Amino acid sequence: MNINKCPIIVFEGMDCSYKETNSRKLSEYFNRYSDYSVIYQSFPRYSVGSSYFVREYLNGKYQNNKYISIYSYLLDMIDWWVDISDRIVEDKSIIILDRFYLSNLYYLNREIYREAIDKDGNIENIKLRVYMKEILDIVDKVGLPLHIDLLVKMENTVENTLRKIRDRDGEDMGDVIQSNSLWMTLGHKTFCSLDKEYLNSLYDKFRVDDVLVIHVEDKDEDAVFNEIINSKEVRKFV
Repeated sequence: MNINKCPIIVFEGMDCSYKETNSRKLSEYFNRYSDYSVIYQSFPRYSVGSSYFVREYLNGKYQNNKYISIYSYLLDMIDWWVDISDRIVEDKSIIILDRFYLSNLYYLNREIYREAIDKDGNIENIKLRVYMKEILDIVDKVGLPLHIDLLVKMENTVENTLRKIRDRDGEDMGDVIQSNSLWMTLGHKTFCSLDKEYLNSLYDKFRVDDVLVIHVEDKDEDAVFNEIINSKEVRKFV
């Protein structure tokens, strides 16, 4: 089975950027208007055993180990990939994902950001590239697909993200996120810098064919989805 003949579309972005909503809508859209058999997944898969270390990490454990966050998320993805591989049919299947290992390229552990910040508070890009290459090397070794046909980047401002998290999860969670706003800001800056050229320069075997940037900001869900399905990047699959 040639995985390169099975298109993979990945939605990435910060919390509350309509990733899950629009990745699900796009799956339904392809089911209705294309001949593809859609395989959809949202990560992390909190209800299954392979996400145990993800849940522990998010609950505050392992925060000082810069590699635990990488491995914990990848374990869940590897378990999923093994389960669905036999469902993939060349030229007939399409995979649509809410998050994939690309999240690890900008949701880097705070310890990594601490090491990558210079004395003036700026990110040292060369240090981040080293960690990103390490992540993709792990992805390669564990057998996850290194070819992404379309990366949909759902971009939002940090301020809007914090406001939406408070609206969704309440003030207490908003305060927790606010206390980590430095790392969120650095993550956002890193995420916005990951264009197609940059991504394809990180690792020899890694390839992203197209990047669609959607600026969410104060748009409503319908407007965002219409922008996605009317884009030339998505239309080529239908």
